[in-house]
Amino acid sequence: MTLRELRAAFRSMFHPTQDWFEGEQFFDAPLGPERALPTAVANHDTHETVGERCEHATYSAADLARLYIRFPHDTLWKRYLWTTDVDQHGQHVYVGVSARGFEIHRHLELSHRWGTPWL
Repeated sequence: MTLRELRAAFRSMFHPTQDWFEGEQFFDAPLGPERALPTAVANHDTHETVGERCEHATYSAADLARLYIRFPHDTLWKRYLWTTDVDQHGQHVYVGVSARGFEIHRHLELSHRWGTPWL
């Protein structure tokens, strides 16, 4: 099963208007082996930091979506979570839950491509 198939099977649990990831490779990557629900989100006082991008993410967006479908009311979903996925431009993917459902986002890295128009 893939993230695309999870979304199709459980459409009401996903944000209804998000579709930016339709052409992304991670959207059609097969799910990994079934994993346990993480017991905590990394904390600044332990191994990783909360509020900063973590290069050591261990769950894919698909794996976290599967866990959300199984455990939609867990406290894990109070935060947005980094995944192992990147989009076709190398932007890191993170997921979270809002009142509209499971969301999939990408973190846009600032680079020379960004600018401000002047008159």
